[in-house]
Amino acid sequence: LVQGAAGMAIHEPEAVAAVAAAARAHDVLVIHDEVATGFGRTGTLFATEQCPGVQPDLMVIGKGITGGYLPLAATVASQRVWEAFLGADLSERTFYHGHSYSGNALGAAVALRHLELIDEWDVLANVAARAEQLGSRLADAVESLPAVAEVRRRGLMTGIELAPPREGLRWGRRVSAACVDRGVLIRPLGDVVVLMPPLTTTADEIDRIVDALADAIAEVTGEGTTP
Repeated sequence: LVQGAAGMAIHEPEAVAAVAAAARAHDVLVIHDEVATGFGRTGTLFATEQCPGVQPDLMVIGKGITGGYLPLAATVASQRVWEAFLGADLSERTFYHGHSYSGNALGAAVALRHLELIDEWDVLANVAARAEQLGSRLADAVESLPAVAEVRRRGLMTGIELAPPREGLRWGRRVSAACVDRGVLIRPLGDVVVLMPPLTTTADEIDRIVDALADAIAEVTGEGTTP
């Protein structure tokens, strides 16, 4: 649904569903990478939920499972995949591969508590409200700037693609640095500026992020267009 490292490339849920249907028709496993999108980042607990009729065979999760406080990742399998590797000891179907640091007790405890907090703090409701606010503020303050080619967003995952006027001119890092000067930490992917505010972000923080970004873009691109 969202390819983060590709510069926040957004795909329509129906397109994802069509690819999954084609895979099913050819008996190909459907694998969803929810490492970046999972645990509320796109507005639902998993981005997969937004893709009609899609039930992946494998799902990769991480990052948000612990709220980012400890490194932990997991691969979740459907019943069909699970049963394909379920066999008697020493049989040809047994899956013997393991990992030295699997099942870390501290990481698992943090993950369990974080999953509880998602419900206790009603995090998904906050994501929905802040995502709507973010979209509205970006439309008002950023999308109309001459230096902005496109704003792409799904939930709180956002990419602002800049449009330098000449070859070799790069604005992404300079805009990010200008945001840091204003107290807002963001990252560039080439000339795509990435916004991924915390799921517990407040309304005031969204305003500060967008205001800082708009000011930074105006400052940097004003310098960049000077001959």
